[in-house]
Amino acid sequence: MAKKNTSKQDAALRVVGLGGAFVDIVCLVSEEFVAGLKDGGKGTTVHCTWEGHQELLARLPQDKIIRRCGGGVGTTLRRLSRKHVPTAMVSAIGDDAEGRFFLEKMQEDGVDTSRVNVVPGEHTGLCISLVTPDGERTMRTFRGINDRLGKYTVLRKSDLEHAALLYSEGYLCSEEDFVQKSLSLAYDSGVDVLFDVGSSNVVLAHQNFLKNTIRQYVTAFFANQDEAMAFTGNPDPFQAALLMNQFYTLSFVKCGGDGSIFVDGNGVPQMVPALEGEEKERVGAKLARCLDTTGAGDAWAAGFIGCYLNDLPAWDTVRIANIEAVCQLMENQAGLLA
Repeated sequence: MAKKNTSKQDAALRVVGLGGAFVDIVCLVSEEFVAGLKDGGKGTTVHCTWEGHQELLARLPQDKIIRRCGGGVGTTLRRLSRKHVPTAMVSAIGDDAEGRFFLEKMQEDGVDTSRVNVVPGEHTGLCISLVTPDGERTMRTFRGINDRLGKYTVLRKSDLEHAALLYSEGYLCSEEDFVQKSLSLAYDSGVDVLFDVGSSNVVLAHQNFLKNTIRQYVTAFFANQDEAMAFTGNPDPFQAALLMNQFYTLSFVKCGGDGSIFVDGNGVPQMVPALEGEEKERVGAKLARCLDTTGAGDAWAAGFIGCYLNDLPAWDTVRIANIEAVCQLMENQAGLLA
């Protein structure tokens, strides 16, 4: 897969991540528990106040809670760092227990957190993921300081000095000026920009920004099937991939258990299956029962970035990204049922 930036292919191969810092709280709950929520129904994602988030947290069965260092960019960086890819995070956290947990877990995996600013008086972002027995997630998110990253975070040219690429996310688009300045700085510095849109709500709220303002800076653009439909208005993932490709030459549609789609050099959309042959028979049934899909998209991104840095062909890159996502699902299943 051809890169825009060829001068740094033999550099430190360092990945700089710009994104929100979160602590994920995953809990297996009953259908009755979700039905009793005051705001929104099953399967919804609702933004909460600090007080509302803490009230819900206190009601959860404490012995069923799994805490994870979250946020899409941070999770992706941790996976890359475990594979000995040098990484650095640019973000901000509150001066609180959740922020210290986030830093500890990032540092344990070898991510450079020297550019994560600790801000007294602010709260670190939190996301409660309620998983029902059928595997559906109901999310209650407190964004905290992540709604004001542009106030507390600055991406500097020196941060990108040894970088091969910048990885960022659509959740930052509530601060469009901040995102545009950061991505344009990376582009002007000769650093490739990989961007995961992250949410169909982000697409709907920032259509013009995504389609016109930042497209000139972004080397590769990631979306899942719902996000691609929101971006293009077309529910067919193959057609959506073709339409996305008109804006982003390197664009990828993640289709869950079916695999991922990219448009090849002849302009033909190609589906790279998540599983094939014996592995589909052996692993597919287990994945169908997977109760927690948290982090699968981030694992996909880490697999993609690792291959991209090594200039693998598009098909092989997407194939390995799919495998990373499958491994994350299996890991989640083992942890949730332990």
